[in-house]
Parts: sequence; structure tokens; C-alpha cells
Amino acid sequence: MIVVDDDADDRMLCQEYLGRLANGGHELVMLSSGEELFQYLDNIAREDELPRLVLMDYNMPRMTGGEILLQLRKQARYASLKVALYSSGMSPELQQCMVALQAAHCFNKPVSVDEFTQMSAVLRSIMYPESIHVA
Repeated sequence: MIVVDDDADDRMLCQEYLGRLANGGHELVMLSSGEELFQYLDNIAREDELPRLVLMDYNMPRMTGGEILLQLRKQARYASLKVALYSSGMSPELQQCMVALQAAHCFNKPVSVDEFTQMSAVLRSIMYPESIHVA
């Protein structure tokens, strides 16, 4: 999984609370911009080695999470890459726009352990849909 956030404190929190999702041989990569994301992805040789999920902040300088998502969707290699976005201002309208661009999920930026736990559960279900069992 890749986390893209321009705020170092938010990346640190994600590292702490989402690090457990990077089990089973999948690493957690922390990046600070869309430019870094594209550089990282472009250096992955095989498509089957692309990350299971990219989680990114919507509000970033130079290139917003929405602009990054749009650029990913325009490139055949990344068109099916699972992307989730979070923002401290994730309005219903913004969420609708991101879902229209095939965002896997949109979150309000978590501010508590409980919110990180809830976000982790949703991210896990996106990354590992085959492990979801209905009782």
C-alpha cells in the first residue's frame, strides 16, 4: 500500500496506524506528492507488482488527490489501480466526484484511534476482498 500525503505528521500517523495492513509481504510506502507517486509507480517493472491500494490526501499543493486520480485513470497501466482518498473537508459533493473517477472509497481524515481503526478495516476490505466472509 502507498500513502501519499504532503503533511509529515499525517504520514507518521498513517505509518503507525496503517502499518499493520502491510502484512503478508506488502510494504507500506510513504510519499509526499503526486510527483513522487508517479515516479515510484513508473519504476515498477511489472503490472502485477503494482500496489494493492493507494491512499492519498485530497488537499495537497501542486497536484490535488483528485488531479492525481484523474491522471491515474487516463493511463491504461494505472486505470484499475485501487485508490482511496481522505480529507479534512470531504464533502458529499467532493466524494461523489471522486467516486465518479472510480475512487475505491473516500474518508474524512481520521483524528482518533477509533477512526483510524475504522478506516483500516475499510482499507483492508479494499485490499483483500477475497478475505471477506459473509456469515
